[in-house]
Amino acid sequence: TVFGEVVPERKVHSVSSLSAATNINKYRLFGLARSTELIPKTVDRNAYNQLVFPAAEAERVIGRIANSIPQNQVMEFLGSSTTQVEHLLRQKFIVSITPLIEEGRGQLRGNFNRDDLSDFLDRVCTNLPVIASEVDGYVSLSSVSRMRTDTGQVMSWLLNGELPKTCLLQGVNRIDHLRFCRSDVVKKIKAVSYTHLRAHETRHDL
Repeated sequence: TVFGEVVPERKVHSVSSLSAATNINKYRLFGLARSTELIPKTVDRNAYNQLVFPAAEAERVIGRIANSIPQNQVMEFLGSSTTQVEHLLRQKFIVSITPLIEEGRGQLRGNFNRDDLSDFLDRVCTNLPVIASEVDGYVSLSSVSRMRTDTGQVMSWLLNGELPKTCLLQGVNRIDHLRFCRSDVVKKIKAVSYTHLRAHETRHDL
């Protein structure tokens, strides 16, 4: 009840009311509200409860964060290595829903929504032929990435339909269950190398 009138649906939140609704510590929620621009980044911590923001948008944003995992758990979720996650992040195949924070040795940390990660796996794995066991001539992403290419390039080829023989081992939607036709990857690498060589020769001629 607001000023004697029943309001059936909340229109705005403060940090305190959103903290009560989500069971997230109000000081952590204040930091998240600033990092996701629900409130200006210039707002002082002592004034955290003096601003309000749209309730529906706030609950959506904070709900996505609550359903997120840190970067050091993404590799287990996707079935990938730490290096592969870093490549996927640099190429924006996966995106943190909060600003990335740089930590020691240039490593980045963020929050990765589980639904977004699942959608990415669906894009990569859905409709791929399933193989029950390893097949000669087919290799994992880790093996492919050591063939004068990298995870980002291979995933681009796959999502663009340029590696049509790719299979999924045992039908498991994980990156470590992708199996690539080695000869097709070799052809793509040679084609890219040739393109780069021709571009270099053209520049040299000019």
